[in-house]
Amino acid sequence: MKRILFFLFSSVSLFLISCQKEIDWGTGGTGGGSSSGNLLVKTVSKEGTDSAVTVYTYNSNQKLINEKITGRSQGFDVTNETRYYRNASGIITHYVQINPNFVIVGIDSVTTYVNYSTASSRYTSYVSELGLMGFAVRDSTAIVYNTGGKVTQTEQYQKIPFLGGDYEISLRVKYTYDAGGNMSQQDFYTVDPATMAEDLISTIKYTFDAKPAAISFDNEAYAIVKPDLISVNNVTKVEFIDIGTPTNGFILNNVYTYNANNKPGTAVSTRTPGPAVSNVTYYYQ
Repeated sequence: MKRILFFLFSSVSLFLISCQKEIDWGTGGTGGGSSSGNLLVKTVSKEGTDSAVTVYTYNSNQKLINEKITGRSQGFDVTNETRYYRNASGIITHYVQINPNFVIVGIDSVTTYVNYSTASSRYTSYVSELGLMGFAVRDSTAIVYNTGGKVTQTEQYQKIPFLGGDYEISLRVKYTYDAGGNMSQQDFYTVDPATMAEDLISTIKYTFDAKPAAISFDNEAYAIVKPDLISVNNVTKVEFIDIGTPTNGFILNNVYTYNANNKPGTAVSTRTPGPAVSNVTYYYQ
């Protein structure tokens, strides 16, 4: 029973992550367009009769404090807002995700608290708590580094109060990098908390161009559950592999035009099978 419930809540967590990342796949996370600056402020994505607008807001130190998506993509409502709260040093302390799709699983919003080590100058973990089916589910994710300071994996732990006990591991994500420092692969594993046995459930592979990314973060990208945004170049291909149901897999191919700063000005993103074609315009200031 406990194993089934942990699988259920891992699935919910993946749903929440996919809601947050919907616009990221295929556009390198974000972009910028006809304006002349380097700081991304908006993307506009059009696909047939659907369109989606993403607006980025920054503080006076050009640190991201809000990301708001409105519109539809591939027939789905992708409306989502994430508000980031930082301390005086610019470190994220917590963020709030508001998404109308959360109503499907009985959630209004999700608040995530981020832990940061001043001794090592690293984000070490983040903790979310949400109400689900009449009780609270606590989700804690540890960020694991190698000796060179690269994030090699994240480990998700969950605590379900009515089951008793402490946090138990439920999901592990492993990261691979290319020679340019881009995050080139993510491997998702469910983990049996009793035996620690891993079960690979999906893989995402990325290919990049050699141009500056429209937007790029350091290891903060892992703290805000957007690990692909650590990459310094733009994604030209995304391959999603579903191990259990291969027919769910797909490929996104992205072709960019670049502005005077060598950042993406526009992109055409084609999804196969489909084909579904999105035209993206990027705006900077």
